[in-house]
Amino acid sequence: MQSFQELRSVFGCSKKADKTKFLAHVLCLSTHLHHLEQTGGKVFFDVNATKLQGSLLVQSLFRLKRHRTLL
Repeated sequence: MQSFQELRSVFGCSKKADKTKFLAHVLCLSTHLHHLEQTGGKVFFDVNATKLQGSLLVQSLFRLKRHRTLL
């Protein structure tokens, strides 16, 4: 879906390798997270960096029909 690809590029996650970091970047409304680690397919980040607007955006994204493409 083209719109998800464009949204991923806005948050600096356009590469396939960065796809798993996308939700963390949206939650924090950031293209660069200093405390983001990826280990064994899991993404760890500082939850204190999350923003209310990012949480609302993620909530809206999961309501879409093709929400599986987010993961």
